[in-house]
Amino acid sequence: MSQDTEMSWSSLRTLMLHRSLVSRLNEETLSSWTPRILQNLERLSSSVQGHPHVENLDRWRRIVDTHDVETLRTVLASADPGSIEMREVSPMGGLISQAERLSILKSLPRR
Repeated sequence: MSQDTEMSWSSLRTLMLHRSLVSRLNEETLSSWTPRILQNLERLSSSVQGHPHVENLDRWRRIVDTHDVETLRTVLASADPGSIEMREVSPMGGLISQAERLSILKSLPRR
């Protein structure tokens, strides 16, 4: 069984939504996404509590501040536990259209 099938439905849903960004991600798109991501990080910072979540917000900020496209691709697309945990406090909201989001969600297996 692959890691993807062992994930909770919520984690799988989040993974697939984030993976949809990877094909578009490059230096240019990251630069254009950065204002939205930073705005989302600010919003999340005011409502998130607890060591792992606060630390993961800091990791997101470092990735974006350093324009680390390769690390960002890993966090968006990987099924490893660290990436799953980071996506729990993802600042990537609003980067895909509602229609694309619904299409991705409809393609997922029902649980």
